[in-house]
Parts: sequence; C-alpha cells; structure tokens
Amino acid sequence: VNGAAVSGATDENGDDVPDVSDDEPIDITRPDVSIVKSLAEGQTPRVIVGDTVTFDITVEITGDTTLTVVPVEDTFLSAYLEYADSSIAPSSVTPGVPETTVVWEDITLYSGDLGPDDTYTFSVTLLTTDVPDAVLTNSAAIVGAEDEYGDDPGDTNEPEDFDVYDPTDVTITK
Repeated sequence: VNGAAVSGATDENGDDVPDVSDDEPIDITRPDVSIVKSLAEGQTPRVIVGDTVTFDITVEITGDTTLTVVPVEDTFLSAYLEYADSSIAPSSVTPGVPETTVVWEDITLYSGDLGPDDTYTFSVTLLTTDVPDAVLTNSAAIVGAEDEYGDDPGDTNEPEDFDVYDPTDVTITK
C-alpha cells in the first residue's frame, strides 16, 4: 500500500484544515522465465552424420506472474545442421550463414497462458549434414516475452552440446 497524508495544515485565514489521507494499493511483481534445452529422452549425445537429433525445449515460469506471450528461438550452425521437424509448427525458419534460426513467435498459442510454476515442453528435430571439428552447441532462447501486465521478464538462453561423427572415417594401422 502506498499512502499519502496531510495533517496540521491551515488555510489562508489561519484556520485549521481537517486531516486527510488516502491509500492506494500497489502490486509488486517479479516476472521471470527459464528455458532448458536438452537431448530428448532416448536421444544419444553422439550422432552419425546424416541422422537426426531431437531436443526437448522446456519453458518454465519461475516468477509470480502469468506470461501471455512467450517467443522462442532455436539457433544452430547451418554448416552442420538443418531443421527437420518440431512438435509445434514454427513461425519461421531462417537459414543463414553461419547460423540458422527457427522461431516460434508465441508458444502460448499452443500451451495457453503460462502461470507461476507452469512448464511447457516441445521438441525440435535437426538433421546432421556434416561432421564438425568439435562438439556442436545448439541453443534455445526466449527473447521478448510479456506477462499479463505487459512487463518483460528478461531474456534467457540455454545451450546443449552433442557430437556428430562419420563412422566411415576410420584409419587402420598395422
């Protein structure tokens, strides 16, 4: 509650003015959200080139407000991966160099509004197209979410690593 009060005042004639006060209730909120990207259950972290790799993307509301807009972006290196499928339709898939971005402009179109402690999980499948020189990192992010009061809980990002290999790339030494 935020209050204001006037007491002990006098008017221009020197007469006492009655004391007055007014209170206005205010709500203090803490909008917050997290995202976790992980290999889907049963998905091995080591993938053969040409196979697909499936990830689960889980959004959890960790604040005390309901999120009404939750945009999610999945970004990966286009030299090694390409978008294959997802459990919910993306708004766009933008191939680029060095990265491709898959965007879901608002997952609440599928999940409904997400309140405190709610979670929503969907999957995305990528096709491996080449063998990298190192372990690949693939990341998902929430950028520009909005709660029921129009507040932005802040951006968040979560990477997940996995390895792609070529089983025909074998050297035998005798």
